[in-house]
Amino acid sequence: MSSPLAEAEPLVRRALGFAESFEPAGGSADGEAVRALLASLEEEAAALWPAGWPAAALHEGLERYVMGLLLPKVFATGADAVEDKARVLSAQLDTLAFIGGAHVGIDESQAVGPDWEAALGELGGINSLAAPADKMGAVVRACARLSALVAPSDGSFVRLLALAILRARPARLHSNLEYVARFVDPHQLWSPEAGEPFTIARAAVQYLAHLDPAALSTPSHGRG
Repeated sequence: MSSPLAEAEPLVRRALGFAESFEPAGGSADGEAVRALLASLEEEAAALWPAGWPAAALHEGLERYVMGLLLPKVFATGADAVEDKARVLSAQLDTLAFIGGAHVGIDESQAVGPDWEAALGELGGINSLAAPADKMGAVVRACARLSALVAPSDGSFVRLLALAILRARPARLHSNLEYVARFVDPHQLWSPEAGEPFTIARAAVQYLAHLDPAALSTPSHGRG
């Protein structure tokens, strides 16, 4: 009787071969190709998966393994226009580093405490993760923490998240968001549980990208 490791070897070889030969095109076809591989690997691996173990854990493990192999090829390696947007956003966030809550209509009393600090920790750790679902999960958890301070339905929630992004300064933020949008399962992008927080995060980034630092020299108060 062969060991589980020996039985899994063909799957490992397939993943390694795919990663070695994969040439990213920079569009939606990249995500489709990766998801097709993951679906095939998951189907084959299901026979090796212990009975009673959650199927979601199998998918997550395969995704982490495959995306860890692919990360050097597919992360922040898109078209020049995408790289330019990443540089522009990074420069804009540097320029906005001086602003406080009052500049964006947020009471500083909302930007303190364990939920606030936990949200900053989640945002700050996004770049250290490899799998797109894990990066999205960090955004979801950050939004969940901030929702203890302001309801997500409140008009100020996007601005609170924008302030959290400025304080956390997640590395390569634009590239991480684009990577998630390219490779995460579309069902997650459209789900209320994960897709909505991710959409709000992208809205917060757009809010920051369009702020005029010169117009923020005088803090504003009382925005709704």
